[in-house]
Amino acid sequence: MMDKKNIGVVGYGVLGARLCDAITLREQKYGDVHLLGVAKPSFDYKARIAAEVKGFPLFYAGEKNNFAGTDLKDKVNGRFVDLASQCDLVFDCATAK
Repeated sequence: MMDKKNIGVVGYGVLGARLCDAITLREQKYGDVHLLGVAKPSFDYKARIAAEVKGFPLFYAGEKNNFAGTDLKDKVNGRFVDLASQCDLVFDCATAK
């Protein structure tokens, strides 16, 4: 049996949300992957959905923690580099800005 691959996702828009759902479904069915978390550069309703509705660990991607002044500050698990250092694969689903 293959080792379980730890996966991180950057961005939680249309593509990132679907990818996270697919990874979660695959983990439930096959057990060969695990979603370690989602990294977002800013606080918005998508971050709330990822953290509170879906229960995905949240990380901030950017120069500073834009979640610090929000009610999601306790749900932030660290910076993107913290997430990436634990992952076998990282998918970049963020928009190019």
